[in-house]
Amino acid sequence: MFESMSSTPSVLPASVKHMPLFLFASDRGAPAMLRSAACRPRGARALVSRSGRVDLATDVLGDVRIPTLLVVAAGD
Repeated sequence: MFESMSSTPSVLPASVKHMPLFLFASDRGAPAMLRSAACRPRGARALVSRSGRVDLATDVLGDVRIPTLLVVAAGD
């Protein structure tokens, strides 16, 4: 999954490439989103994770340099 997300900005249609990209992920998609943002800091403008497993990407959290919103439930 990480490989496909890390190439997302390069596979967008030309008609929308100039628009800002915002990524959303939940559960196990969140680590892939965070790794993509860490590897390609200019690939997205902001990240949102809803109940994502960010604990699976702790090794790259310090490399994420764009605004990130982590939405968690009260019991998380």
